[in-house]
Amino acid sequence: MIAKARRIGGRIVSFVRKHHFRAKLHRPRGSSVFWVPGLVIFRDASHPKQNSKKGIRSRGATFAVFFAAFFLLTMSAELPMGLNAIPIISSLGIWGLFFVGVVRGRRDFKRYRHASDLVESPSQETATEALDYIDDYQGETQYNALQTILPVCEGAPGKVLKRSEKDASEVADVLVDQLEHGEPRIQKLSAAVIKWFTRDYGEEFGPQAQSLRDMLDYPDSDVQANLAIALGNIGAKSDDPSSFAKALTPVVKDEDADVRQSAAYALQSLPCKQSAKMLNYLSEDTSPDVRQQAQESLNRLTG
Repeated sequence: MIAKARRIGGRIVSFVRKHHFRAKLHRPRGSSVFWVPGLVIFRDASHPKQNSKKGIRSRGATFAVFFAAFFLLTMSAELPMGLNAIPIISSLGIWGLFFVGVVRGRRDFKRYRHASDLVESPSQETATEALDYIDDYQGETQYNALQTILPVCEGAPGKVLKRSEKDASEVADVLVDQLEHGEPRIQKLSAAVIKWFTRDYGEEFGPQAQSLRDMLDYPDSDVQANLAIALGNIGAKSDDPSSFAKALTPVVKDEDADVRQSAAYALQSLPCKQSAKMLNYLSEDTSPDVRQQAQESLNRLTG
């Protein structure tokens, strides 16, 4: 019973938290004068003489009316003797859950605004700071954090993690989790960041290698290409590069030439007979770019 009540309470808090965050995220100029989850009415910003605190008071009044109605409804129910306190306790409990949801939603919005500011000036400092937001509760904040990190990673991925207090394996866990369960736009950015981070921290991503293999059939060529290179980076620092080469077999035969080219690039980091065999196969590809990359990788592998 207690566990069920906790689950219901958690869902209420999560519902209010998400809706309050989105209300603040999509608001036009001016403060809201009415808010309940899923419904917001905004004051026209063209009237500057209006009291700026009216929105807050009106929002509080909305909650007060809502819970007063709930309280009166439960009080009107015929309850057995000794249960008269249930309406009061339940009203206070639901009020508390809504309040917690609103507080967390406001905090989420502050984090979102800060992550948005970081996007405007990507650098090693801001990218390191953005690492604190990649596992944020709100997807919009995660997206901004990854947008800050990616352009910096293309130049010096190792320095971003080196400056951070976060452990590389912890970052690996978060990025792979986003790759598996995030929104499509976050999955795409996560795959790109993983590709760069595995260049310098392939060993830390080793425990996540199987998850990356399972995502090679993702229906987006950019994600497939980035994951192929990431697996090459991880396999280069493993004791069994041949297993990583075999894992790349599906992308070697992918219908997208960019994916096959990335597979050819990744195979140069995996010294084994399987890599040489697949590179020889790709050296006869219909795409000139794939053939060129396959030949360059084959030369580096055998040279």
